[in-house]
Amino acid sequence: MIITLIVVAFAVLALVAILGYALRGPWSRRAESSVRSVDLRTMRVLTDREDEKFLREKVPVKKFKALKRRRIRITLKYVDNIARYVTVTQAAKQQFCESADPAEAHEAMQIMDLAAEIHKQCVVARVRLTLEFMFPSLQLAPALLVPRYQAFRESVNRLNAIQAQRPMPIAS
Repeated sequence: MIITLIVVAFAVLALVAILGYALRGPWSRRAESSVRSVDLRTMRVLTDREDEKFLREKVPVKKFKALKRRRIRITLKYVDNIARYVTVTQAAKQQFCESADPAEAHEAMQIMDLAAEIHKQCVVARVRLTLEFMFPSLQLAPALLVPRYQAFRESVNRLNAIQAQRPMPIAS
């Protein structure tokens, strides 16, 4: 009976820790000035299951678990950077949703939609990576995050190009 209570208490604490990490936003640790771009090629390598499979086959189990945990820590930093970048960009571009230029308004709305989707995927990725960190034998990759983030960056670039084409008002 006591052992059961201890196991249940540990499981509840672990669940609270996982959800607490997953749900905390990118705004909870750093200011906007620390937003960094994310190298998508590196992120793809870190989440590549073929690479992980190769390491699992070629490296001793203890070393593999240590390598996998290190890769997960780095991937979590990338996920946090993605979430921070999306949050800052979303705040900066929100004003263009009601623009008189329909192309600009459309791109801004697309950015808002992608940002909401990416925030959800960041939460899911954090939960999956945290579980993998706790149990290295699991394979739960944040597969959809990288392509959606890439689409978000492309939309931001299109909106920036539209804004650059607008004539600048002449100061009097």
